[in-house]
Amino acid sequence: MIGLKDKYNICRNSYEETRQVLQIILERVYTPCLENVPEYFEHSTRVMIEGMSYILKALESSSMTYLVRYLSDVPGYIYTEEDRHIFQNKLKKILKGRSEHTGVYASELMEKCLIQSAVPRQQNVFYLRDYDSVDIAPAYKNLPFIGKYKIAFNNIVVSLYSTYYGRMFFNCYHKWSIFVATYIPYLAMWKFGIRNAFVNAFQEDPVDDMTPKLNSEYYKPEPPKPWYKLLYDIFW
Repeated sequence: MIGLKDKYNICRNSYEETRQVLQIILERVYTPCLENVPEYFEHSTRVMIEGMSYILKALESSSMTYLVRYLSDVPGYIYTEEDRHIFQNKLKKILKGRSEHTGVYASELMEKCLIQSAVPRQQNVFYLRDYDSVDIAPAYKNLPFIGKYKIAFNNIVVSLYSTYYGRMFFNCYHKWSIFVATYIPYLAMWKFGIRNAFVNAFQEDPVDDMTPKLNSEYYKPEPPKPWYKLLYDIFW
């Protein structure tokens, strides 16, 4: 990074050294901060993602926030059997033979946060019995159907993108999506009207009067959607 002193620069002299620095940032900043999020974090992230979803329909709030935590190695966020097995072994190592009904605090599963201003909240507690399968893992279980669908679809896309023809297709699709989002934002037209779908850089946007929701409101299980709304979310 240009303009930084060497001691603050995360771009080191070698790839391995840079990777080690980034790993420290992940373990000491991203992981604890995403486990211990500030109030209204869930609301602000969902507002941002849902707003962008009118341009890029592939975005969905619950799956995106889950994947960010999963990639940041936040305790309890698993997706594969390998993830489940590794997480259970971590819990067993901390329990040291104690009953599976004994809880393990999140702080025991990650490094201490380097951000001094981070406000601690009530810690999540993990139980060994909750991770006998991926489907009953609390974080994954609380995902709505569309969130689970988007995560599965994303894994398929990543697998296809690893192939030559997959990269060709998705690179072209990405360019097409950018073109549509720029010149024919049909989802925004449907939601806000044709005139409001295009941003006027010389005019102030209207202010939303929505009242922010507490994080706890988003941790409650969502009521099941009717089948026609699920089909709409999948295909539209």
